[in-house]
Amino acid sequence: MVIEKNDSFLLKGWSIAIIVLHNFLHNTKQLPSQNEFSYSMDKAKSLVDIILYNPSDIIRALLSFYGHYGVKIFIFLSAYGLTKIYLDKEINILVYLQKHITKIYKAFFLVLFFWVLYELIVNKIDLLLFLTIHAKAVLLKLVGLNIPGFALAPVGPWWFIPVIFQFYLLFPLLLFCFKRYGNYFLLGLSVLTYLVLGLIDKKILFLNAVGHLPEYCLGVYLASKPSFSIKWPVFVLALAAFVFSHLHPVFWLFSGVSIILLILAMYGKEVRKPYKIMVMIGKLSLYIFLINGFMRRPFLDWANSLNNDFFLLICSLIFLVGVVVTAKLLSSIKKPFRI
Repeated sequence: MVIEKNDSFLLKGWSIAIIVLHNFLHNTKQLPSQNEFSYSMDKAKSLVDIILYNPSDIIRALLSFYGHYGVKIFIFLSAYGLTKIYLDKEINILVYLQKHITKIYKAFFLVLFFWVLYELIVNKIDLLLFLTIHAKAVLLKLVGLNIPGFALAPVGPWWFIPVIFQFYLLFPLLLFCFKRYGNYFLLGLSVLTYLVLGLIDKKILFLNAVGHLPEYCLGVYLASKPSFSIKWPVFVLALAAFVFSHLHPVFWLFSGVSIILLILAMYGKEVRKPYKIMVMIGKLSLYIFLINGFMRRPFLDWANSLNNDFFLLICSLIFLVGVVVTAKLLSSIKKPFRI
């Protein structure tokens, strides 16, 4: 198996759609909370309770609990794609940074302007107070740093922006070490990361690149091969690790790598016509990611007023469509941001 460009867009399309639905639905009800940045068995128990005793709410609960794993797919695909590009090339750091980080800044600055406009028109905010409250949090995102108290501010899903920047900065060093030391480097770095995450057990680590290094290393490793396949023993081990990740914090640490392996094992080779819309969504994933967090408030007010599980899901799908259409419009604004 080789992940081609359309495969990557297709996987990104499904992942960002699930992430958007997750970001929306986990804000509609308190339970189940997700094991995203920290582990609690009670969270998994609350999911089981909903499955057993509230079947009309199962779809929402599953998306709410598991949707955040879409982020792991993006991390893996980023490492995989960069490795495919640069494995046999010398990296010119300045050209590399301009190419990859500039596109994030261009999109982010455009979305920042749209965010302020959206809050003014839709939520009727006080502009001066709004800018005063959020200035520090935005600045931290722009310099690529998540710190306690600001990681989920000013917009929850934006915690991933510093992670993107950090991985872009780390990649040349990681690739250099991989070329020099091979798979032993990736294995050693992953083991060391798991030890640090297990022993320190701080939420802030998962809000920065260090919390996702094993998934990134997996992307580098698989991209270094001409092609790969997930053999059945690996599939079984990944499935076991993911199942047990609900039961113990040690197994939970491996849930990111295990879900990536499971998805790759089940992924088909061809992008069929019915999936073309998901490829399109995948191409818009950066803008969708940046805008979905602050666009959801009026939709959440509407969804929470419905008090019906079925209409709640319909509302979330309408929200997804609205975000995709808005992202398409924003992505078409290019002239002022050409470099």
